[in-house]
Amino acid sequence: MEQHERAVEDQDRMQLSDDERAVKALRRSGTKPLLAAAALLLVVGAAAGGYFGWVRPYEQRMARAAELEKQRADKGQEQIRALVQKLQSQNAEMNKSERELQAARQAETEARTQAEKAAAALAKIEGSAKKKPAATARARRAVPAKRAKRAAARRKAAPQPAPQPAPRPAPRKATAANPDDDDPLAGIL
Repeated sequence: MEQHERAVEDQDRMQLSDDERAVKALRRSGTKPLLAAAALLLVVGAAAGGYFGWVRPYEQRMARAAELEKQRADKGQEQIRALVQKLQSQNAEMNKSERELQAARQAETEARTQAEKAAAALAKIEGSAKKKPAATARARRAVPAKRAKRAAARRKAAPQPAPQPAPRPAPRKATAANPDDDDPLAGIL
């Protein structure tokens, strides 16, 4: 029995030693918790650096570009509104000018019509004055005087000889240059 107990104890020791060896082997080959924490910290740091170093600035640039584009679009809309208002005011001025022109033409037409009526009335009055006997007698007496005036005017208007042009002065002759003179252009004129 003793042998048997001894054999069981040996077996237990062997099992313990095998278990201890396995634990020791795991400890030797396994990762240490500090190393795992450092690796996790490195991965988290790399992710944060990637986000704040590349992703966030890219998003900010895109947001700024969108804002600038919106500002340009708003400015373009304001310019378009200003041009539309300017064109509308010019159109209103043109319409006003056209109405004034039409009113002026209508006033001119009315004035012309009134002038024609007045001229017709005056001609009618003058026509009735010609029929009066005293006016006709005066006109007959004035005919010889009118004829004399016309004849005198014709005599004055008769062609007269054309006037002769004034004679031109003779061209000046060039004088010989004096060798004692210092002016090289003296004899040219």
